[in-house]
This record gives sequence, C-alpha cells and structure tokens, in this order.
Amino acid sequence: MRRLALITAATALLIAPAAADAKGMKWVKVCGLDECSKTLGKDWDYAQHPLIFPPKVMSDGPDDDPEVAAPWYSVKVALWRKERARSIVAPEIKYVGGRCCGGYVWQKLNRKELGTYLFLTEGLVPNPADTMPGEAEGSSGALAHTLKATASAAGVVLRGV
Repeated sequence: MRRLALITAATALLIAPAAADAKGMKWVKVCGLDECSKTLGKDWDYAQHPLIFPPKVMSDGPDDDPEVAAPWYSVKVALWRKERARSIVAPEIKYVGGRCCGGYVWQKLNRKELGTYLFLTEGLVPNPADTMPGEAEGSSGALAHTLKATASAAGVVLRGV
C-alpha cells in the first residue's frame, strides 16, 4: 500500500506540470546579482522556448547534483491559477534546480532549454558561484534516485513538456 502511495504521488508530481503548462504562464522573472528582468507569458512559445523549473515542471527525470557551483540566477514563474514556482538556473554548467523535500532537485538543460535561459538572462549579472544554493546540500541525489525509480515503476516520465 505504501508503494502505491509513492507511485501515486510521483505520478501527480509529473503529470501536474502538463496541466499547468497547457494553461500558460503570466510571467517569468529572472534575477541576477543586482537587477531583475520580467518577461510576460501572454505570447510565450513553449515549443521554441521550453521553460522548466524543477520540481514543478521538468522535461525529464531529476539528474544528479551539479559537480561544481557556478554563477546562477533566481527564477520565479507565475502560472495562471495563482500558482508560483521558484528555481535557480546556472547556464554556465547547464543546470536548473528547485527546492523539494528539504533539498534541491536538479535537471540538466538540453540545448533548447539552455537557449531559453540564455535569452532570459541576457544583460543580467549572475550571482557569484560561491553563493549557489543547493550545491553543497547533497540531499537531492537520494531524492532524484527515488523519484526516478518511482516514476519508472509508474511508467510516467514526461519528455518535452
């Protein structure tokens, strides 16, 4: 019974983003060291500019923690139903991460996702690498493994959201 509950929770975690993504976003705000940039989501083209923000919206299962810290930006997204998501992105090492279950869940950015974040961070000065959240916490590796195993067992890993 406990295993069924875990599979159900993982399924909900992975399927919920598709519904949120289909409704669109109000805006995405990216902040660097001393300045922010806000982009409205009204005409956002998800096919050309995929936007992921773990753990809420991911294009694949969680990846291992980044091996090194890197310059980073904070990301806040407002979805249509008053939902909010926060994550961080480190384009230099092609990682995006978000808080979950007492640690960080990380995902490596593919070429299109990296392009989206390079576009959103253009002209901003990143936060210093030595202040990157989640890098040293070490708790997301076990969480990533658990989520991958559960999602695999449920057969619901979403790709290309």
